[in-house]
Amino acid sequence: MGDEFREDPHFWQKRAFDRQDIRFESQINAAIESGHHAVKAALLLNGAACIALLGFLASTISSIDGEPATAQLIALFMNALMEFSKGALAAAVTAGLGYLTNLCAGESAASMSKHFVEPFIRSTRASKIWGGAYFTLSLVTIATAIGSYVFFARGLARISGWF
Repeated sequence: MGDEFREDPHFWQKRAFDRQDIRFESQINAAIESGHHAVKAALLLNGAACIALLGFLASTISSIDGEPATAQLIALFMNALMEFSKGALAAAVTAGLGYLTNLCAGESAASMSKHFVEPFIRSTRASKIWGGAYFTLSLVTIATAIGSYVFFARGLARISGWF
């Protein structure tokens, strides 16, 4: 650390800025990792529910006795299976949208111009367009992730209607 702080009148401010940047970066990485876990959980929940219902339906359909209650049960579980399938699809779409969202964020940052006078980093037309796409895709990605969980809840509600 030596005499750096004596030569640069803004040494301590820059150091504080650097620490803030490091904290911001670690929190963004944590948010991205949490999002990945949420998408994996949604896909696992909905996919496992689909597989379980398919197994149940296979055994139920193979032992159909012609009673109306059995037909109603199969119809009810088929409706629930459709909800879980929609939830699994929404989770897969969320993963793809997450990729596109991160791509737009990176392109927005990369397309900013750099200068030797303040402000050192400036927005460009391209960076604003990429930034707008990033913002829009972020909202759509969050909505599809929530939608996946909603489809799971709807599937559970369809099944619980029988019991």
